[in-house]
Amino acid sequence: MLNEKIRGTWKIIAFGGGGYCYYVVHGGSNFGYSGDSFEATYDYSSPIGEAGQFHNLYAPARRAALFAQSFSSILTSSSNAPAFAAFTGNGGRVTTRMSPQGTIVFVDNFLLPADKNKAAQHIAPTADALKVEAVEPGKADVTGKVKIAELGDFPKDGNLVIHPNDIRTLIFNLPWTASSRFESVSANVLLRRTIGGIDTWVCYGAPGDTGEVTVKRGAGKDLPVNYSFTYPKDDTVQEIMIDSSDGVKARFLVMNTALADRTWMVKDKLVVGAAFVREDGSAELTPEGGKLVVYSDTEKKELNEGPVPVTELPVLKEWQWRDAARERLPGYDDSKWLSSANAQAMETYDSYQNRYGWYRATLQGESKSAVSLKFMGKDGRSQVYLNGEPADLGNLKLKAGDNSLAIFFKTGPRPKMFAFNGVIMFYFRN
Repeated sequence: MLNEKIRGTWKIIAFGGGGYCYYVVHGGSNFGYSGDSFEATYDYSSPIGEAGQFHNLYAPARRAALFAQSFSSILTSSSNAPAFAAFTGNGGRVTTRMSPQGTIVFVDNFLLPADKNKAAQHIAPTADALKVEAVEPGKADVTGKVKIAELGDFPKDGNLVIHPNDIRTLIFNLPWTASSRFESVSANVLLRRTIGGIDTWVCYGAPGDTGEVTVKRGAGKDLPVNYSFTYPKDDTVQEIMIDSSDGVKARFLVMNTALADRTWMVKDKLVVGAAFVREDGSAELTPEGGKLVVYSDTEKKELNEGPVPVTELPVLKEWQWRDAARERLPGYDDSKWLSSANAQAMETYDSYQNRYGWYRATLQGESKSAVSLKFMGKDGRSQVYLNGEPADLGNLKLKAGDNSLAIFFKTGPRPKMFAFNGVIMFYFRN
C-alpha cells in the first residue's frame, strides 16, 4: 500500500498532473453524532495520525510535495517529451516533462521480462539492451545512464542506480543566471530555496549511491563543470559551493534520505537534523538528541543537543467501565421518551437533531418461538437488540412473556454526488 501511494504520487507529477490529494491526510475521531458510520475513528493509512504522529507514508509523501513545490514553474508549464531521453540500462522506464524553464526526467524502476522490456523504453539503444532476466517488475536494482541526444549520457561519472519501487528524477537545461545554467542535476532534490542570497539545494539518496551536478558557465563554448558526490552513510552533510562566474553562488547540501526526512524549511530558516520544526522555528529533537545545523539569511549555526528528558506517564488504574449502549437493556428507563402507537420517521420528532436515534418496544411471546419483522421505507443502517443481545430482525427468537426490542438507527447521509457528471437541478418553493 505504501509503495503504491508513493509511486502513484510521483507518476501523477511525472505524467503532468496538476495536483493530487490523499484521503485522508490526517486521521481523527468522529465525536458525538458527527460520524458517517458506527465506527468512531478513521485513519485510512493517513500520513499523519490522530495524535499528530507521523506514519510511514508521511516522509516519502513530503519528499514528493517539496519537489513539486520547488519546481512548480517547470511542471505547470511543461508538456510530455518522449523523445528527449532514454535509459541505457534494462528496466528503466522514462517519462519527461519539458518546459522553457527546464526539463525534468523521471526514471521508474520497471524491470520487465525480456519480451516486454521494449515497451518500457522510449528508445532502445541496441538489441542487447532488451535482454534482461525474467524477474518481477521493480524487484531488483536497475542500473544505467540517461541518454540525452544533444548532451550525452548522464550521470557523466558512474551510473544511475534505481532501487526497487523508486522513481529517480534528473533535471536538465535549468536556467540559473544571465550567463550560466545547470546543464544537469542527476540527484534527488528535496527542495530548492534562496537562503541568505545563496541558491540552496537539498539533495538526498541511499547511503553509498552517487549524484552529480554539471554547470555550464559563460556565453562561450566552455565545457560544463562537473561536480560529483556520494551520499553519506551517517548524518554528515556534504556542502558543495558552486560559483556561476557572475557573482551568484549555489550551495548543494548532500545527505542521505534518513537525514533529509529530518530537514525542514520554516520561513527563512533551513533546519537539518530535527524530528520536527514548528511554525515558530522551534525544533523538536529525537529522544537521543543530536546535532542540528541551521542555515538562515545571516548565518550557519551548529547546535549539539543532549538527550531529551523523558517524562514518565502516570499509571492508569481503578478503571471503570461504562456501557455505551445502555438503551438496549430490558430494564432501561425510557419513561421520558417520546411514544407513539406505531414507529414514526425520526425527523417527525421535535427533539431529533442528528442522524442517530433509538426505538424501543415490547413484544409479547405466547411461547418460545421465532418471528420476523421488516422495516418499511428504511433508509440507513440499524443495529437490533433483543433482550439486550444483538439480534437479527428477520429471525427474532422470542421467549415466553415480555421481550424487549431495541433498535439503534442511523439515517442515510446526504448524497455527496461523488463523481457525478450530470446537471444539478435545484428546486425552490415559497
